[in-house]
Amino acid sequence: MAQPHEWIFSTAQLANKRVLITGGSTGIGLETARMLAYFGAKLFLIARDKSDLKEAEKAIKEVNKDTEVHILSMDITKPADITRLFTQIDKKWDGLDILINNAALGYGSVLDGDFEDVTYLLKTNITGYLACCKEAIPRMQKQNAGNILLIGSMSAVTKEADSSLYVATKAAIQGFSEAFRKEVNDMNIHVSLLTW
Repeated sequence: MAQPHEWIFSTAQLANKRVLITGGSTGIGLETARMLAYFGAKLFLIARDKSDLKEAEKAIKEVNKDTEVHILSMDITKPADITRLFTQIDKKWDGLDILINNAALGYGSVLDGDFEDVTYLLKTNITGYLACCKEAIPRMQKQNAGNILLIGSMSAVTKEADSSLYVATKAAIQGFSEAFRKEVNDMNIHVSLLTW
């Protein structure tokens, strides 16, 4: 199995770390969870689809049967769900070491779809990231350490035609990560942006 990028975390640092992964049931989120399980991290995965989460839990246990893994079906666009998530994290772990903000939806042009589609995408791809960061910070501040990894996209750089709305959300995350890093660096909380 591939090892994590050393510039983000070292292998030794991952054992028993408490990690929240948004959008952790498929794709990048699931593969990241599998890698972290291999190195002994404790995992909390969230996504909207409960059946996908159960399949993800099974896939993680195949990598490391002793992995502590929690799953929660929720929608990061809903404030009540964000509150429910972090309440559960407090009960189970009383802290958080790593937040991997990954949950996002693909989309095309702002000319596609209707206002409700646009609003939901913005809430998922931007507001959801920001809400999880806001909740993670006091928990990391309390322990004087933490890492936040934001999953971005090369779309923020290449700015392809016919994907203007998605590009806008990923450009927002890129700008947010740069400013947010400066806000929390003195708290011994490290913010990284990973673009694909």
